[in-house]
Amino acid sequence: MLGECYRYGHKVNKNEAEAVKWYRKAAEQGNAEGQYLLGWCYRLGTGIPADIIAAIGWFYKAAEQGHVDAQFMLGNIFRYGEEEVARNDTEAAKWFARAAEQGNPDAQCQLGLCYDAGIGVPIDKTTAVQWFLRAAEQGLGDAQHLLGDCYYYGWGVPKDEKMAEEWLRKAEEQGVESASTLLRRAER
Repeated sequence: MLGECYRYGHKVNKNEAEAVKWYRKAAEQGNAEGQYLLGWCYRLGTGIPADIIAAIGWFYKAAEQGHVDAQFMLGNIFRYGEEEVARNDTEAAKWFARAAEQGNPDAQCQLGLCYDAGIGVPIDKTTAVQWFLRAAEQGLGDAQHLLGDCYYYGWGVPKDEKMAEEWLRKAEEQGVESASTLLRRAER
């Protein structure tokens, strides 16, 4: 995409305003990637004044076309809230679910956390474990740690210290420090 060339100065002089111009052209023609990137420019104030409402509008357009990163972004915006945007747990869970179903491991982990704590969905520890497992199998260290926790404490699965150790060790290998603490406790 030409906008990326201008944004990062790839074979042209870096010019963020020019990048926005090209992202907008693509976005207005219905290109989901252009919509997503224009949303990011509005969110960060890159080449255009920051405007979270405009950003969300462009993220929505991309997300409705199945753009997984836009879906995950909307999940995060609604999960944690923004300056002008109230937290909305139901919307967060909806967008995490859409991205998770497309295989995004970060969204799968976040959706697992939603089910674990009843954030925008009913509490369902078994479903939480299923989402943690999907993300963990893709190598996401935080999900591996959470899955290890579930096996260690018997949350949503039968307690199984061997499985807990296996997942915690994988998380530890990726530098998830809190997994190391629980792993040492499990080894005692």
